[in-house]
Amino acid sequence: MSEKDPLSNSAHEKFAQNVANGMHARDAYLQVFPNGKKRNANKSASRLMHRPEIVSRLDYLKRCNAELSMWTRADSMEILRNIAENPHKKDCDRINAVNILNQMCGFTEPEKKIIAQNTFFQFISPDRGIKGE
Repeated sequence: MSEKDPLSNSAHEKFAQNVANGMHARDAYLQVFPNGKKRNANKSASRLMHRPEIVSRLDYLKRCNAELSMWTRADSMEILRNIAENPHKKDCDRINAVNILNQMCGFTEPEKKIIAQNTFFQFISPDRGIKGE
């Protein structure tokens, strides 16, 4: 069974989905097992959270959620590029989009010059004086 496959136990699958979507394990347990004793919910939820198949499934579901909700730099640049190239947009909007793109690409930063120089280090030893001479 792959982590991509739903868990064979539908209650465990629903529990994993609830936790992956941000629900506390105790609340997820009580939703899936409404007849469970509330005073034992923390312990029961903890037991489920330590089952290897649930841990694996949770990791997969959380990764999927992260991929779906991620707004990437590329997404921002694509939207700004579309605004900048759209002749139907106001000139000021197009110019602002270009300015933001330039900032994102670092084009507005001053040119950096790297200067290297040879430096001779001297090490002072308390019992032998200066080393390196």
